[in-house]
Amino acid sequence: MEFGETTEETIEREMMEEYGAPIYDRKLLWIIENFIDFPDRKVHELGMFFLVNLPRDHSIYHHVEEFQGMEDGFVNRWIDIDELDQYTVIPEFVASEIRHLDHTTGVKHIKNRAVR
Repeated sequence: MEFGETTEETIEREMMEEYGAPIYDRKLLWIIENFIDFPDRKVHELGMFFLVNLPRDHSIYHHVEEFQGMEDGFVNRWIDIDELDQYTVIPEFVASEIRHLDHTTGVKHIKNRAVR
């Protein structure tokens, strides 16, 4: 997030920078408070998670195997919801919440405590 940028502007910029994908619709789903104990520090992080719609014909949907976005250092892969338990998903709440996703309700406030 850059100074003066709203969360909506951030998600739009990041999706364009990392995937060349314009967002044409977005909805705030979750606000999360992460309380994380790392070996050398404690972190209290606030996060906002959005459901986004991208153009249906965008190349991001055509990947079958792992793929790299436009920024180096990250590998991406589409995962079937039924296979999420086979992966480490961070933050930890995402896997369970995505299975029960109801985007017709209001914003959900989630408190997550983790030790890493």
